[in-house]
Amino acid sequence: MQRPRLLRRQWSLRLRRGLSGSACNIEHAVLTCDGFAPPANVSILLPQKTNRAIPLKLRLRQGTTAVSDANIPGGAAPVVDIAFTPGTGGTAVDVTDLLEPVGKSSDGNAFVYDPATGEWHLNLSTKPFTAAGTYVVTVTAGSSSYEVDPTCTAQFVRRGN
Repeated sequence: MQRPRLLRRQWSLRLRRGLSGSACNIEHAVLTCDGFAPPANVSILLPQKTNRAIPLKLRLRQGTTAVSDANIPGGAAPVVDIAFTPGTGGTAVDVTDLLEPVGKSSDGNAFVYDPATGEWHLNLSTKPFTAAGTYVVTVTAGSSSYEVDPTCTAQFVRRGN
């Protein structure tokens, strides 16, 4: 399988105190996520005491080249971050550390590639997310060798009493 070509970007470093740094070349891949497959492609409403696993499935590409575990830049699978906004409103809080592995899913927040389907999978357990409010799940890069843009986002809403 062909390895995605890396994009060369110029980054200018500006240091504080009025000093300016020089530009440096960094090889950096930009991967595209076209959205989650059902059921995570729509907002999911969960009653207060319902716990389930939400299957997250996605495909990544760089241009027209599919990205698998064999050709992902940096060798690191994509991961999820989860932000929580209370039902009463307020600022979103990162709650990714609450994730638990479910069944044969990957440990923590990393996706696992399935060569049979060409998709990245993660079974997201909702058990640790008990507070009423909105949980936004965002796919991010598993290494600094790439970014996911546009990214995939999903949400589930935990109802209160």
